[in-house]
Amino acid sequence: MDDHDKRILDELLGMLGPQGVIGFADRVRADQAAFEEAKKVRLSAAMAAGDILRMYPANIARKIAHEWDLDPSRTKDQMIKDITGAMPRMIPHVIDEASHSEREAIRYIARRGGPEIAEARRALNDSLIQPEFTDPGDPHMFDSFMQVYVQLGILVVGVRRVGGRDRSIVTMASDVRRIVATHTGWRLGPDPGSDGAEQQQRQQQEPADAASSKKNPRMVMLPDDPKLKSRVTSIFKPDRVEIKPGDVIGDPVEAMMAYAITKYRGEFEEGRKSCPYSTIHISDDTLVFKQHMTWFIAEWINPATGTTIIEEFVTQFVPDRKLAAGLLQITELFFDRFEVREHKGPDIVAYGEDTRRTYRIVTANKRLYPVGARFEGRIHPHENKYKLTGITDIHL
Repeated sequence: MDDHDKRILDELLGMLGPQGVIGFADRVRADQAAFEEAKKVRLSAAMAAGDILRMYPANIARKIAHEWDLDPSRTKDQMIKDITGAMPRMIPHVIDEASHSEREAIRYIARRGGPEIAEARRALNDSLIQPEFTDPGDPHMFDSFMQVYVQLGILVVGVRRVGGRDRSIVTMASDVRRIVATHTGWRLGPDPGSDGAEQQQRQQQEPADAASSKKNPRMVMLPDDPKLKSRVTSIFKPDRVEIKPGDVIGDPVEAMMAYAITKYRGEFEEGRKSCPYSTIHISDDTLVFKQHMTWFIAEWINPATGTTIIEEFVTQFVPDRKLAAGLLQITELFFDRFEVREHKGPDIVAYGEDTRRTYRIVTANKRLYPVGARFEGRIHPHENKYKLTGITDIHL
């Protein structure tokens, strides 16, 4: 023990006494153990704060309870109830008390929902929030983010595994985001609202994985009918979504949607209320369903498994490795605003204004995206290119 550590220990002994120091050391060890357990959690930015806190060790809730002057000695469920009940008054208070740089860091993280770890690192380092990075090369940065945002008392933070690596920071429960947005007037999240000044738009539904279906004739089916006795069908009818026992779904993504709605209907109906995808311009209920379901299978994290629906489905029902790898790429969806720069073969080349990158994008019909057109939507890696998925807004 060096002189500095000995001096700190002597001060603690003087303030707390021998038994108090032992208790302090026990609490530190408990906190460290809680953070180690918290590293295993995978989160979705659209989950409610109560659901997120239930996934974490009790010490995480206890820290927030302590910061908010709530009773940290209550049971975990009681503390979570206290925290979620106090959020509407505490979150505005915390924001108002934050420094300018802290507010900018909150705004940065909040508006992105799930930024790359490197981006989030820069945002925090550029602010007055200076977490102690014990290992600056650590790609997870988890302990530091947890410490910072638990102290702020408004953000619950985790990491998202993308492509086999923990690559994205996941922050801000959906109800927390709503309170922040209401209090600050910030337009949070990547989806733009309507200001009435946009040019005429049209919605274009991109087949979720039509290219994969054509290239690989293997059927991905509902597990209800392993003998493939029923005809291949689609779950989308002209005016409804219909799933019958024994149906065999020809499109892999439709099969995952059918699996999700039959197994997790309650979770879907509850989760879609806070889906971060904007559907304000979509008047067709079926398209709204598809947009919500795209989010649900690709981004919603099942608290029981810690994985997305796509990951769960692929693990259980897709033995074809090539098809499985292609479907897992859908979990890397991200939103951007694009301008079409050129056409290359059947693909379009578009510049993403938010990410400041150019993408070669696979689409079902490039004629819907003429050179110079602008559109908003989600893409994900697809083989050596990118692919549109879900509903896109095309600005004429």
